[in-house]
Amino acid sequence: MNTSRQRFAKDHPRVLRVSVVLLLFAAAALGSTWTSAEPTGRHLTPWPGILLGGIGALALLWHRRYPLTVVAVTAAAANAANALGYLITPLLLAPLLAALYWLAVRTDRRTARIGLAGTAALLVTTALLVDSYHHPLSLVLATVGPVFWVLVPITWGTATRLRADYLEAVHARAEIAERTQLTVSPLTVRTHIHRAMTKLGARDRAQLVVIAYQTGLVTPTPPTP
Repeated sequence: MNTSRQRFAKDHPRVLRVSVVLLLFAAAALGSTWTSAEPTGRHLTPWPGILLGGIGALALLWHRRYPLTVVAVTAAAANAANALGYLITPLLLAPLLAALYWLAVRTDRRTARIGLAGTAALLVTTALLVDSYHHPLSLVLATVGPVFWVLVPITWGTATRLRADYLEAVHARAEIAERTQLTVSPLTVRTHIHRAMTKLGARDRAQLVVIAYQTGLVTPTPPTP
């Protein structure tokens, strides 16, 4: 089953990317329309949140080329929804979480940490500045929750990248070992011949061949009839 999925992903990368973008957009739209946990006490229309979720999901199409820029765009969209008063949930943050995962997979650890710190600081600062969370639980969800949620994809993506780097290093070592066993450079051959001549006291290579026959190191091959 996994092999068929991997083959499909390899043969149809664009279809897979578009499907993921649509799925993440649907999650963000669902998070925008989920107003039962509305913390402000006022009615919020879902369309601004849906539009912001669509912008973040659309930016994910360029996550391979510009992972840091995509994180910036999705973070800005999520923070705009935060400033409008939408409760920040994993559904609403779905495009941003995906962007952070790909940032951790495709860049180094330092860049991933910068993306994590910047995103978390942006979301928490905006949540504190927006004076609309009258319920303490809503304030906790708007401040502590986003820090935990953005930490998960960074951790997962970093682990994925380290595993891929390890497997690549093992493969490279295996290739080097195979090439070393199958090929011997001319310099190595000359070095071994020189050492053998020194140990056996041969003046040249011809005498070395004679000594090899005399000592039985080399057995002459009988002529083919």
